[in-house]
Amino acid sequence: MSTARPHSDPRSRRRSLGVLAVAVITILLGAEGFATVAAPTVPAVDGTPVTTVSLTWDDGRASQVGTIALHEQRGLRATYYVSSDLIGSSSYYLDRPTLDRVHAAGNEIGGHGDRHVDLKSVDLATARTLVCGDRERQSGWYPDAGRSFAYPFGSFTADLEQVVAGCGYQSARAVGGVRTATSCTNCPLAESIPPTDPFALITTSSVRSTTTLDDLKALVDQGTGGWVLPIFHDLGVSGTYSVSVAVYTAFLDWLMTRPATVVRTVADVLTGAPPPTSTTSTTSTTSTSSTSTSTTSSSTTSTSTTSTSSTTTSTTSTTVPSSSAITNAGLESDVDRDRVPDCWTTLDGVGNRVSWSRTSGHAGRWGEQAVVRRWSAGDVVLLSDPACAPLVSAGTFDLGVWYTANASVRFVVEGRMAEGSWTSLAPAASFASSRSWTRAVRRVVVPEGVTALRFGLALRSTGQIITDDYTLVRVAP
Repeated sequence: MSTARPHSDPRSRRRSLGVLAVAVITILLGAEGFATVAAPTVPAVDGTPVTTVSLTWDDGRASQVGTIALHEQRGLRATYYVSSDLIGSSSYYLDRPTLDRVHAAGNEIGGHGDRHVDLKSVDLATARTLVCGDRERQSGWYPDAGRSFAYPFGSFTADLEQVVAGCGYQSARAVGGVRTATSCTNCPLAESIPPTDPFALITTSSVRSTTTLDDLKALVDQGTGGWVLPIFHDLGVSGTYSVSVAVYTAFLDWLMTRPATVVRTVADVLTGAPPPTSTTSTTSTTSTSSTSTSTTSSSTTSTSTTSTSSTTTSTTSTTVPSSSAITNAGLESDVDRDRVPDCWTTLDGVGNRVSWSRTSGHAGRWGEQAVVRRWSAGDVVLLSDPACAPLVSAGTFDLGVWYTANASVRFVVEGRMAEGSWTSLAPAASFASSRSWTRAVRRVVVPEGVTALRFGLALRSTGQIITDDYTLVRVAP
């Protein structure tokens, strides 16, 4: 069981026009959740008020593993504030391989201070050690970590703002400071972009088990034209600070269809990085992972497009680069329980005797195993289903797959042309058998006219292979 207690009464400090001394505002939200308040609008260039939402998850709790697939399926990214020294310390927290998966999916890893200590309860020297130590460890794990911080229990002072800034963070999130219908009536309706004080980002109180979908919608609606940062802790478990899978899934789907809404990590908002292409814009859109309706399989391939490529392998379990929108890239989701990951399809070649099954994975719980007992011809391979294949445009990409195999395997890469047919994009590249998890990487130049990509490691002999954690990273225009 965690030693961390829930956030104390939400408090937020705001720096006015760069002045440190500001008032402390306390917000108490009842069990009925967030109430809607009329919001002023901030017009975008086209006259539509754009609302920015950052999905923030605190503490690195083990139940958060369920968010990975939910975000990946929709091409969304979130910010996870973790105390790195608690990762893997007990079953209550995410373990390191799972946190690797969170990061590999393109999510932001932020700081929460070592041991999740209330920083106001210790002297500034100790606070500095807790904050800086956590950031140094995270930055060693992931080069892009350590940009955003969340105060444990939302507890901070002006001096602690300086401590966090001095450790190298770009922002710090408080708890509270946003107006509701019943409290903090003089507070803003949402955070602003840019924020008045980046080291005291304001929010409402933490999401609770009593928070409804309508409450979450109201939180976003009242912040129209601003920056909304809901605070989540647990997913789909019992407890005061847990949100149900059904409510969270419905909230994500609603965000995907809400006009003039973008979902971005905290660091991306502050650095001005563009949001993922699958989030909504001034016109309602849907996830890129489901835009393709082609059902053409690789067996219909009739042409081959020339491209250049290179191959590398790695036997060390280093951090996987942030991936593009490969739906269910970690192979964790299998809702229909057909023993094949959702949004993936299996190809058995011609005249082969093959069995597919779920088995222990590289980072998360599951990987996908193929056992070839008789081989005659063709590739035995797991590929993205055509309806879920990630959309691409011309450029250079690094494709990655983690695998174990007792026979040599080869990289298969296919691209979908504008008319819907699939074509091989590069000569197959071979990789040696490996008893331990090994990462195979293939660099491929995608030519003009290719609209989607799918790839995998194939067996062309008897034997077995397990694959997991697929990544697609653009490395050049």
